[in-house]
Amino acid sequence: EADYDEVAYDAPVAVAQVENRVASMSRPSSKVIGASKPEKPKVALRNFFPESWLFELITVKEEELKSELTSPHTITTWIGEAICMNNQFGLGVSNPTSLLVNQDFFAEIRLPYSVKRGETFPLNVTVFNYIDVELPIRVKLITSEEEVQSDKSEFDICIGPNDNKVITMKTTALKLGELNVTVEAVITNGIKDCKDVTEGNGFKDALVRQLRVKPEGVPIEKVESDFKCFESGKEKFQMSKLEVPTDAVSDSERAWVYV
Repeated sequence: EADYDEVAYDAPVAVAQVENRVASMSRPSSKVIGASKPEKPKVALRNFFPESWLFELITVKEEELKSELTSPHTITTWIGEAICMNNQFGLGVSNPTSLLVNQDFFAEIRLPYSVKRGETFPLNVTVFNYIDVELPIRVKLITSEEEVQSDKSEFDICIGPNDNKVITMKTTALKLGELNVTVEAVITNGIKDCKDVTEGNGFKDALVRQLRVKPEGVPIEKVESDFKCFESGKEKFQMSKLEVPTDAVSDSERAWVYV
C-alpha cells in the first residue's frame, strides 16, 4: 500500500549548527562580586542553545565519575541531578545542584516562533550589564539583505550599572526557511552622553538565532492514495503527475511520498 500527497502549496488570500566553541566559564555573577571592569567574553559567537542538556547513561566503574564538559551558550542557571542503579544498593537519587553560566555583559534576541514572508514584526534585543559601572554599547543587527531587512540595524546605548535595555527593530522577512539573525553588542568608547570605559573597549558579545519564515497565503493540500497487492514482485505503483496551480504562492510547493 502506498499513500502519498499529490501536491501541497500555499494559495494567495482573496528565515547548520556551527561548531561549538568553549563556552563561558560558570562563576558567580559580577553583580554579586561587585566587579568594576568587564571581562572579555570567552565565546566569539554564541550559537548553541539546546532546551535541555546532559541526558546520558554512563556505567560507573569507580567510586567517582569526573567529566570535563562544555556548557551550552545560553546565559542561564542549569539545574542537574543524577539517578543511579546498583545491584547491591538499588536506586539512588542525588540532590539537585546548579551550574551558573554567565557573562559580565551580553545580548539576548527575542524572536517569534514563526513569521510569514513579507510580514513586518518587532525584533527585540535586550542587552544586560552585570557590573558596577556604566557601559557604552553599540548594538548591530547582522543579516543578509536578501533574507531579512530592518528599518535600522545599528544602535548606540548607555547601560547603567547592573541594568539592562531593550531595543526594538521593525524587521521584515523576505525569504522562506530558517534564516540566521546575528546580533553583536560591542563596548564602544565615544558614544554620546555616555562615559568611556578605562578597560574593555572593543569587548564584544555576539550570538546567532534562527528565524522560521513560512509562506504567505493559505495552505492547501491534496492527497491521493494507491493500493497494490504484490504477488509476482513486478507490480508498480502508478503515480499521477504533480501539478501546481498557476496562482500558488511562489516557492511554497512541496510534496511527500509515504509507503
